[in-house]
Amino acid sequence: FYTLLCQSINVKPLFISVPYGLLYALLSVSESIGITLPVSRENLLGLKKQTYADTTQSLETIGIKLKSCKESLNNIIG
Repeated sequence: FYTLLCQSINVKPLFISVPYGLLYALLSVSESIGITLPVSRENLLGLKKQTYADTTQSLETIGIKLKSCKESLNNIIG
């Protein structure tokens, strides 16, 4: 998604790999001293537990057709 987004606005993506434990520790410290960040420990835990679920058959059953990620970005950005 982020690669497609950056391509659509002609920007080179910059991905920074941060170890999970380090990020969790930093978020723990920031939350304990009252610094509010746009990401919380709960967000991080949710990302860690996130799994893929194929909904193709269910969407077909109820008659919903999704656009691709690229199509959706093109509709938003133009």
